[in-house]
Amino acid sequence: MPAKNPDEILGHFYSRLHEMEAARASDLYFTVGQPPSLRIGDSIKLSKGDVVDEETLWVVLDKLLTPKQM
Repeated sequence: MPAKNPDEILGHFYSRLHEMEAARASDLYFTVGQPPSLRIGDSIKLSKGDVVDEETLWVVLDKLLTPKQM
């Protein structure tokens, strides 16, 4: 199976951030094996995104966190 395109993965991540902003969500959650979810008030709602796999999560974390945070 070929590796995923990091730019495409980040594009999906930024789409979730825009969705988060539009929904006025306070938090965005990524859990391997689940679609992204949003905290809106006291509720958790599933995002429109695909199920998150481990490779996708590592690409996003690699772009967002410093080596020390990793």
